[in-house]
Parts: sequence; C-alpha cells; structure tokens
Amino acid sequence: MKFVRFYDGEEEKEGIVLGDKIQEIEGCMFEDFSKKENFYSYSDVTLLPPVSPKHLIAVGKSYKEHIDEMAARRKDEPEYPKQPIFFFEAPGSISSHEKPIVLPKEGSCKQVDLEGELAIVIGKKGKNIKKENALDYVFGYTCANDVSARGIPDIGGLWGIGLSKSLDTFTPIGPAIETEVDDPNNLEISSRLNGEITQKSNTKDMIFTVEDFVSYCSSRLTLYPGDVIMSGTPAGVRPLKKGDQVEVSIEKVGVLKNTVDQEEE
Repeated sequence: MKFVRFYDGEEEKEGIVLGDKIQEIEGCMFEDFSKKENFYSYSDVTLLPPVSPKHLIAVGKSYKEHIDEMAARRKDEPEYPKQPIFFFEAPGSISSHEKPIVLPKEGSCKQVDLEGELAIVIGKKGKNIKKENALDYVFGYTCANDVSARGIPDIGGLWGIGLSKSLDTFTPIGPAIETEVDDPNNLEISSRLNGEITQKSNTKDMIFTVEDFVSYCSSRLTLYPGDVIMSGTPAGVRPLKKGDQVEVSIEKVGVLKNTVDQEEE
C-alpha cells in the first residue's frame, strides 16, 4: 500500500494511492484511519513530502564502493565502519517529489552532489529495539535524494549536524511511502542525471542492514512515528547544476523526480 500527503488547494491531507487516483483517508496513516469517498487525480493536487519527521537521521559510509569513490576523490585510503555511522539533518531541508532542488549561490560551495538513497520511515515509538524486532517498527520506505554541498563544514562529527546536507530543499523524499516491501535489504537502487544512469546498486550491498540501522539508532534515542532514517548512498554520486533533471528509482518503492535550480546572486 502506498501512502501520500497532498494539498488539494485548501488544506493538507493524507491518502492512499489507487492506480492513477488518490483516495483520501481520515485519521493518521500511522494509526487507525478510515477511507473516505473522496478521490483526487494527481493533476488536481500538489504532492507534499510523505512525512514530516521529528528526527531526520542520515547514515554515512553505507556502501563500500562509495567509500572507495570518496577516498579516491580525497586521495586517501578508504576506511570501512565497524558500526553504523549516524548524523542528524535538519528536518526543514525536506522537500517533495517534483519540487526543485535549489543550489546555493554560485561560489558558495565547492560542488553539490546527488545521492540516491532508500529512506526508512518509522511507524511506531521505540527505544532499545532488538535487531530481530526492528522491522516491526518500520512503517514503510520511500525514495530520497540526500543532496550534499561539498566544502561546507559539518558540526560535531559522529552524531553531529550535517550542515552540508541540511540546506533548504536538499532532502527531497517521496513521492509515496510503500508499506509492502518483503525484503528491504534486496532492492535495486539507481539514480539518473538528465536520463543517464549514474548510480546503480542494490541495498544488499550495504555494509549494514535496515535492521541494524533501526536497532542501533534506537539504542541512542527514541524513535517516533514518521521519523526518517536515510540509509546511505551507493557509488556514482555526480555534481548538479541548474537545469538538471534528477531521478532516484528504487525497486518496489517508486521513482522520485526533481529539477535543479539555483539561488540568484
């Protein structure tokens, strides 16, 4: 089942995707809800980010090939983590499907890269969650582009603040939350830049699993319904420029599309 949030021209609502229509629901997707008899076509609404999280948590160094890629860029030796590496991003950076990614003014950072990722959406409150029970706390999954501005320093290192990823519009997610995914650790993931595939991998290539992320993260803080854990990006990150068209595609989850714009001087 796919859930979306949308604006019908008057108010924000939640709904279930039924083919090319959206059926409005009454209540919250994370709790008991009822289906209403209101149906909308995509052309009549504006899609919003499917969740508004209390915590937006990112995972670093998830794929060995991406670690190698970034080490080569820095001209140093790759280091593979022995446990998941987390940091916070500002929830205000979240944007939605088909909304522009707005680059900072020219010259304000070295470059801005696309980073396609599987986003894990938490469905119920949990702390110190055991790995074997971790998927019971997952509501579903959505596509994410963890856009990164190179050359902007982050704060605090491990469990710090990812300023380079927290700029406005730098975390587009969506278009929907898919709740029916049998194995999140075996999904094809790819990114396209202007139609060309730049990233192509599978979540089975992650150093850690979705269960690891949820369990380890919950050992440090309480997770709440709607919280998002960004699971990290595979190799093939590419710089963005104004006018680019970006797509993040994840098997069984969906396709997130965004254009790229830039702040004016």
